[in-house]
Amino acid sequence: MILEDREARYYKQIELNKKYKKPIAVVRVNYPGDKNNYIVNSVFKFVNIELTYLYKEVIEASEGPVHIYVVDMDANELKEYGLKIESSPVGRMIDFDVYDENFNQVSRSDFNIEPRKCIVCEEVAHECIVGRTHSLKEVQDEYDYIFIDYVSNLLGTYASVSLLEELNLHPKPGLVTPFSNGSHTDMDYDVMKRSIEAIDFSLLAKASFISYKDAKNVGIKLENDMFTATKGINTHKGAIFLLSSIIYGFIHSLKNDITLEESLKVINKGVTSLLKNPDYKSHGKDIYNKYGIKGILGDAEEGFPLLFKFEHLDNVELLRALMSECNDSTILYRHDLHTLEEVKTLSISTNFEELDTIFVKRNISPGGSADLYAGVKMIQKLKALRR
Repeated sequence: MILEDREARYYKQIELNKKYKKPIAVVRVNYPGDKNNYIVNSVFKFVNIELTYLYKEVIEASEGPVHIYVVDMDANELKEYGLKIESSPVGRMIDFDVYDENFNQVSRSDFNIEPRKCIVCEEVAHECIVGRTHSLKEVQDEYDYIFIDYVSNLLGTYASVSLLEELNLHPKPGLVTPFSNGSHTDMDYDVMKRSIEAIDFSLLAKASFISYKDAKNVGIKLENDMFTATKGINTHKGAIFLLSSIIYGFIHSLKNDITLEESLKVINKGVTSLLKNPDYKSHGKDIYNKYGIKGILGDAEEGFPLLFKFEHLDNVELLRALMSECNDSTILYRHDLHTLEEVKTLSISTNFEELDTIFVKRNISPGGSADLYAGVKMIQKLKALRR
């Protein structure tokens, strides 16, 4: 089947060469063995190919996804661009083949560059393949490691940067910014920043590739790391739950070929049953018992709809929109339902500098909305990944 698909692709390339008489780039995943897996199907999300093309086609076949470009540029320049792609972390899993306008393949040797190295032992890859130096599983395991390590570090960076973007936003009524402690007497900008630096979301991502149980255990570790860094101050417990859910949900979506929105609903199905568990203790449960509001667990069960409703917004406009609709458990726990409704109304109609003065005076902090702000920033980064 693979040979038949490759032959069909070859004739497709000949057809494109005759029609356009321009260089052609053929980009595919070089994962060994069975290519029907989530890694092969996901790699192109993390390979940043930016080409101005005359023609593009993505062929889904037994050899995995193949991207074919017809490009109006010098073939050697196109190959040099491809070599840069191949040298990137995930690019090691990519073959970027180039054919000139006469359908002659441009090779690495044309640039006096050594053949590609084996992904396992760094010897010449072709020699290892011909000599069958490594078992199929050994090579696949190395590819899996490269993919998981890269994606985990990327997601960890996205999460940390999203928290920093929330922290650095100013003005933010009642919340910590670089210029104000807001309504908080126990935390400031330095404490919040120290907290963010202590939370390594890449560990959560790596655990998410293994199992939900592993991810949950790492989530507990991240909370403990936060409390250690802040000397017991709860700076980001809600944000850890939210961003961890997004990370686990994203990885689950890759593995199951569904959207992130669908994935978040699947992984959080039935989570609000905790609120009726007599052994479960939390501020959220206290709020549920008092007001019947399910809080962040209810949001999780619904797939965090506000994250996607306002993903087109940014900065103050984003925070304002979130505050106007979020059933903020931080406000409910520290105050009451009437105060929450006031916050929703004031967030729409009041200048944020003025609102900050009001919130500080009344000790109001929309911490739940702040967590959602970081969550939206995370969603925006994930949505920007190549599809």
